[in-house]
Amino acid sequence: MKTYFKQHRWPLLVSGLFFLLLVADSIGLLHLPAVETLEQSYYDFRLNQHQPTKQSDQVVIVDIDEKTLAVEGQWPWPRQRFAKLLDQLTNTYQVKLVGLDITFAEPDSHNPLPLLKQLGQTELKENTQFQQTLARLAPMLDPDAQLAESLKHKEIILGYYFSNESTRQFGQIPAPSLSSDLLPAYSLNHLPNFTGYGANLAQLQNVAVGAGHFNPFTDPDGLIRRVPLLEKYNNGLYESLAVRMYRRLQGDPPILPISQSAAGGYEAIEQLLIDDYKIPVDQSLNALVPYRGPARTFTYLSATDVLTGKTPVAQLKNKIVLVGTSSIGLADLRNTPVGNAYPGVEIHANLLAGLLDRHIPFRPTYAIGIELLLLCVLFVTLTIALIRAKAIFAAITAAGIMLILVLTNQWIWQAQLTDLPVIRCLLLVFGLFVIFMTFGFFSETNLKRQLANRFGQYVPPEIVEKMYESPEDYTTEGQNRELSVLFSDVRDFTSLSAHLSPVQLTEVMNLLLSELTEVVREKHLGTIDKYIGDCIMAFWGAPVMDEQHPSHAISAALSMQATMVRLRPEFAKRQLAPLQIGVGINTGQMVVGEMGSRYRTAYTVMGDAVNLAARLEALTKHYGVGILVGEDTYKATKDQFLFRHIGQVIVKGRDEPTSIFEPICEIHAASPVLLKSVELFNQMMQQYSQGEFLAAQQILMQLIEKEPDTLLYLHVEHSIKELIANPPRHWDGITRMKEK
Repeated sequence: MKTYFKQHRWPLLVSGLFFLLLVADSIGLLHLPAVETLEQSYYDFRLNQHQPTKQSDQVVIVDIDEKTLAVEGQWPWPRQRFAKLLDQLTNTYQVKLVGLDITFAEPDSHNPLPLLKQLGQTELKENTQFQQTLARLAPMLDPDAQLAESLKHKEIILGYYFSNESTRQFGQIPAPSLSSDLLPAYSLNHLPNFTGYGANLAQLQNVAVGAGHFNPFTDPDGLIRRVPLLEKYNNGLYESLAVRMYRRLQGDPPILPISQSAAGGYEAIEQLLIDDYKIPVDQSLNALVPYRGPARTFTYLSATDVLTGKTPVAQLKNKIVLVGTSSIGLADLRNTPVGNAYPGVEIHANLLAGLLDRHIPFRPTYAIGIELLLLCVLFVTLTIALIRAKAIFAAITAAGIMLILVLTNQWIWQAQLTDLPVIRCLLLVFGLFVIFMTFGFFSETNLKRQLANRFGQYVPPEIVEKMYESPEDYTTEGQNRELSVLFSDVRDFTSLSAHLSPVQLTEVMNLLLSELTEVVREKHLGTIDKYIGDCIMAFWGAPVMDEQHPSHAISAALSMQATMVRLRPEFAKRQLAPLQIGVGINTGQMVVGEMGSRYRTAYTVMGDAVNLAARLEALTKHYGVGILVGEDTYKATKDQFLFRHIGQVIVKGRDEPTSIFEPICEIHAASPVLLKSVELFNQMMQQYSQGEFLAAQQILMQLIEKEPDTLLYLHVEHSIKELIANPPRHWDGITRMKEK
């Protein structure tokens, strides 16, 4: 375990720091603006993807639009005209409730009474008839009084706003909905403290059935996603326009804050109870606006058409009306997740409709707990899954988890209108993938370089690539393994070198060794051990396991002999006689690893089985054959290759005899004539080993008659003649070699 963490310490350290960074941001110890922006953008995407299919048929917007301003005159209107609009809505159209996204903070500038009163106090002070007429007509001439009269005994909610821009107070705000003393300290600390307000004239506020603020909450990116349901001013809490209208429609039930103990030990408001509906709010008493679509998703009616009675009664009767403006000149256009230049009055319409439908999105207080749990589970799971994963598996795993997170989050939003954070979890998955794949890439490159440095000079690139699949399985430390080793040597190299200049000899040997090495490495994936003068030493079965190492070694030897035949024209060009090589192969247990001194090491094999392979290569010249293999090699491949049994020998340095064989070709490639020839030879050698020399000689003569130049036949013939001439006292069929 210690070695494992040491090997992967850097990706684990970086991924751990990244995980802690996201956790710190989640619980508020850090603030990462980029994460917040991504979370808000994803919220906007989700909001636009899953909007209600059914639009509200209860709330209608009476719009002071460009058409109205063109017909009725620019804003502000005389109060009589606005009073007429309210009379039309309540009397003619019999709407259920009117909410005004408008504030009347100052007296009407069109009021003639101040001028008439000034005349009554100066030039017409003594005119009794003027004074009587002024006293009688004053109420009808006061536009603010006329508007106040229109508000009396009607279901009309006024609008106003709070401000921090100054301490100025315009008009009169309504009585607070409840005392701020009812809120826990944590919630109070998250409420803004306003210093001023712009409210309606006292004579209007005093006769209206209620008023609500229309303050929006603007996120750092400038979009309005939430509206504060309660705002704090001095020691009072004041409800929003939508909440005041909703309460009026429900019969004016009180607002009761519902608090809940949070994990940090503090108490926070989570809901506002109105009648039997618990409205979800955040720590600042804001509610998410359930936008139903882009601008003008609600029904818009031009105010001038209502004033003139052109609007059909059916479009307004028993409806809930919000009066506001979409005119660019009146500057009540906002940026929202569902569109820019969004009329502010429609924001309140969306919130009011959501309250009426009891369809307000919310982010629960336990959302942080769920996010932290997910972050921990994802970190542990992905660290285990990705730390040693292949790139394709890691990509599929990361993409699959991210897809599950997104689909689950979308389902929770659509089914329960619950806003759960998901961006940090997605960032964690993506970040861990990038971290582990980045370190994996550099680790892979480093491993390839190490493997190439360690084994590249011995084995072909294909083997190195295969070794990379599980590099930890390969080591240069000594191991005892069953391998097949091959020795090849150029015949009569000493006499050859004596007739060539150093340059010519170098060219010939470079050509010969390059061609034979290519056969071993590239075609038969053997490991080159070393070059010993004109000798090549190679082995199979290490560093990569090879269950077919005996057959691969023999195939390489046959290909090497074929290469020597192919090179004869090249040697002829250099005025050289055809060169020949002898190849010895043996299979057995041997030690393989990097061996040498502190000055130089080599990846090599050692052992008695290796020494026997070298002796077999030397015996090829003695017997006049190109290849000789040991008994274990023969047993492992006898069903694949055609062999001549050469006999039993005791090589110098060993006490035990071994059977040796000459591989001719693969069995399926042998002609019937060749098969018969090998069969006769093997019968002959059986007679020879049993001491039946005359019978063996008769069979051998048949073979020599057909192939008189075969050196092996001539060698055996010479041995048989000597044995017939000088019969041994004790014959065991074993040839004892006195030289290497």
